[in-house]
Amino acid sequence: MTVLQFVPGIRARSISYHRTAGKIINVLSIVSAISACCVARISFGGELSVQSSLYALGLMTAWAWTIRAWSYQVSVITLRFVMPLFMNIIFASGGFYTTMGCDEVANSLDNATMFIHDYPQCQPGWTGKPVTQVSVLAGRHDQLGIAAAARITFGTSMWISLCIHLIGTEYYLYKSKDESDRLHRVSNKLQNIRRNKASEGTVVTDYHLE
Repeated sequence: MTVLQFVPGIRARSISYHRTAGKIINVLSIVSAISACCVARISFGGELSVQSSLYALGLMTAWAWTIRAWSYQVSVITLRFVMPLFMNIIFASGGFYTTMGCDEVANSLDNATMFIHDYPQCQPGWTGKPVTQVSVLAGRHDQLGIAAAARITFGTSMWISLCIHLIGTEYYLYKSKDESDRLHRVSNKLQNIRRNKASEGTVVTDYHLE
């Protein structure tokens, strides 16, 4: 439905569909944005960079703003390509640590013996200061290391993906300014026609305006 919104032929021939579909898309966008905000606190550890990038997506909810909103929404696809690049850099460089909860470590390791051996401070019988967070080395050696690398790189990768889409979107809008102006004129004409027809007591459907 979103892709069809940017097809010039559909916009020109069926204004009512374009507007109705736009309203539906905006409602679904708001729902998805609210959902993203709800999970931002725990997504990939809930770090500030993660939360801020997800909240920025929620704020991006008219022709130009629809393009911007959906361009930023699909930045999560670009994220899938950017994030592995940064993770490989982390793996190659080595020495990167992040904090993870003891329960997260246990779930990622899925090996009780290794969990007890490598993270004794997470065990009930630990005699030192009680801890709930431990330092984890990022690496490709096991699932825990991969999870740590994903947590380290997610926020940065998300912001880079947003920047890529920001630059691409603004360049596209700059190049298509004439089309945006034309749609604005069409919208104004249609509103005037609707007002005039409404005052005459007739029903307005679609108009082919250039």
